[in-house]
Amino acid sequence: MRTALRLLPLPFSIALCLPALADDEKPESWALCPIQDVIPAFGGAPQPVASGTPQATREQRAEQSTSIEGDSLGGTESNLEYQGNVALSRGDQFLGADNLKYDQEKDTYVADGHIRYQDTGIRLVADTARGNQETDTHQIDNVRYQLVSRRGNGGADRIDMKGPEGSLLHSTYSTCDPEDRRWDLRARRIDINTDDGWGVARGATIRLGKVPVLYVPYLKFPIDDQRHTGLLYPAIGLSGRNGFDWKQPIYLNLAPNYDATLEPRYMSERGFQMGAEFRYLYENGRGEIQGTWMNKDDLVGDRLRDELARNPLYVPDEDEPDPDAGRGFFSYEGSHRFNRHWQARANLVWLSDARYQEDFGNSLYGQAYSSVTSTAGVYGAGEYWTAGLMADRWQLADYLSSESALPYNRLPRTYFNWNQPLSRWVTVGGHAEAVKVQHDEKAGGSRIDINPTIS
Repeated sequence: MRTALRLLPLPFSIALCLPALADDEKPESWALCPIQDVIPAFGGAPQPVASGTPQATREQRAEQSTSIEGDSLGGTESNLEYQGNVALSRGDQFLGADNLKYDQEKDTYVADGHIRYQDTGIRLVADTARGNQETDTHQIDNVRYQLVSRRGNGGADRIDMKGPEGSLLHSTYSTCDPEDRRWDLRARRIDINTDDGWGVARGATIRLGKVPVLYVPYLKFPIDDQRHTGLLYPAIGLSGRNGFDWKQPIYLNLAPNYDATLEPRYMSERGFQMGAEFRYLYENGRGEIQGTWMNKDDLVGDRLRDELARNPLYVPDEDEPDPDAGRGFFSYEGSHRFNRHWQARANLVWLSDARYQEDFGNSLYGQAYSSVTSTAGVYGAGEYWTAGLMADRWQLADYLSSESALPYNRLPRTYFNWNQPLSRWVTVGGHAEAVKVQHDEKAGGSRIDINPTIS
């Protein structure tokens, strides 16, 4: 006799359709809605997999056997009828029902009466479940669910699945108790495809209490960890300095080991800014490049006119940005390993002017820094030694400070440290350094330091 029922792929349509809202990395500190079990664990179900243990994939689960139990077994040889406390188990999956009918010739089933499903990621209850194993089509009616490994609960009038494709009709999602819905997401229909990794919500509405606050007629979103080219969540703001502020990140999935993000930004009181980020990774290294550029910032001109209105004799400081010049920043952070002893590292930063940090918030390092430094070098390490050849340069990042307050640049610096035991009682070593220091407003110089040691 063939296995009566492969435990269903149906719950994937719920557990995967809202990963952005049910992020399992968020801390369990939800002041708006307390954490509780909307649907408690079912008696007789397998114990959930411990947190952090990888869940079985659909293909892996298909290789596992299914056990079926019930109070009685009737029907004919080709039409089986399980009645009373029907329980199907496979690995971490459990399906319970009051009655189950299975047609072996047509490979169809119908389950009704207190439908219960549970696995590591989800628990759900429903009125009926029916399907065809041969065509891999399934339908569940009047569903209520609770995510287990992630945060959230909700329901759907019906779930339809055909292989990797599925639809949720009139579905809801929230992190609140069903009796106290302080917020929820409702969608007329959500279509998903687990092979492509995409979901599409139609007629989606976010509600605070009973008040709808946002309606989205069409929304396409990823349902797994695969990277996809597309729009990320925008950043929207309103302030007296920037006016209406909209930043729309655009993610570009260029290759498995490198990607890019474009960040066009519009500020109604200042103008248009373009930002970008590029990341790469390879066997011996990694790197990240970021930057922004603004051809003309209206804020600079407005500030200059305000100062001249207050003081007609006002002369801008040399560290003040030019009203007609562009503004931006560039940063690079990366490393490359030559062999087990030597590697190159760089951390480079450039600002167009000393007021960039203040005018663009904490987009780079935060406003507490009065200077930024760029460093690049080649570094080595062995069992008893370390060495390096590097250079660094400082740049003013606070217009209230002066260039004379900056540390000296080291262009370049080389060093060698050695500390080696010769026996249980004797250790020899030393430190050697040669550096050339330079400053834009002070005299520079060179220094050689040699410090041998024995102990």
